[in-house]
Amino acid sequence: MADDLKAERIPAFPGASEFPGGTSLPRRRAYRAYANSAAHDHASADVDVASILGVPAESLSQESLRILQRILGDAEDLRRQLDAAERHRRHLEDQADLYPGLQCLNGHAFVRELDAFMVEDSERHGEDWGWLWVIHADGIDHAAGRNGLAFGGKILRDIFEALRRTAQTGEPLAYLGFGTFGWVMIGQDAAGAQSRLNGFLAAAKMSVTGVPLDFTTGMAPLIAGKTATQAVEEAEIRRMQLTGPVSSDSVQP
Repeated sequence: MADDLKAERIPAFPGASEFPGGTSLPRRRAYRAYANSAAHDHASADVDVASILGVPAESLSQESLRILQRILGDAEDLRRQLDAAERHRRHLEDQADLYPGLQCLNGHAFVRELDAFMVEDSERHGEDWGWLWVIHADGIDHAAGRNGLAFGGKILRDIFEALRRTAQTGEPLAYLGFGTFGWVMIGQDAAGAQSRLNGFLAAAKMSVTGVPLDFTTGMAPLIAGKTATQAVEEAEIRRMQLTGPVSSDSVQP
C-alpha cells in the first residue's frame, strides 16, 4: 500500500517558478508588510488559558494547558500573518493604481475613480460642477529620443509637478500615457476652468525650459448619466478637433 502512494520526485530548479528558463540570481525580498508576521515565543499564563474554558487553572492538567497554549499561539500567529497580508495587499493595490515614477493615477485607476466620483455626485444636475480635461504635451518622446530616457522622465515630472501645484486638493490627476494627462476640475464653471488651465500651461512653460513643447487640450463636462470612459473619449475628440496646437511659448497666464 505504501508503494502505491509514492510520488515521482521532480527535480527543483532555482527560480523555475518565476522564470521559465530559470535564473541564478538569489531571491531578495524586502516586504515590510511581513516584518511583524513572524511567530513569537510567548506562552499565555495558565490562568488566561483556563479562563477560555471558564474553569480554574488547577482543574486542568499540565498537558491540557500546553495543548491550549499551542492552539492560542497558533491562532495569534495566524492573526498576525493575516494582518501582514492585508497590509501587503493594500500596499500593492496602492502601487498598482499609480503611474510608475509619478505620484498620480494611471489610466485604469483614473477611469475607475472617475466613475465612482460621477456615481457619487449623480444627483447633481447641470454642467458646472465638474470638468474633465485631457492635456497632451507633444515633444516629450522626441526630447527623450534625442537626450535619453532620464531627460524625458524629468520633463514628465516637471509637467506633472506644475499640474499638481495648480490643481486643488482632492481633484483627481492622472497620466494616461503618450504624453497625455487627465485632470478633473471640481466645482468650476467653464470660464473658470479655462482660466485655471491657462494657469497650468503657464506654470508648465516656466518649469520646462529649453524644450519645445506643444500642448493640445480638450474638455468635457461631467454630467449625470455619463460614464468616465465617455467623458474621456469626448474630451479627447474635442482635443483632436483643434485646428492647431497651443504652443507653450504662446500661453497667456
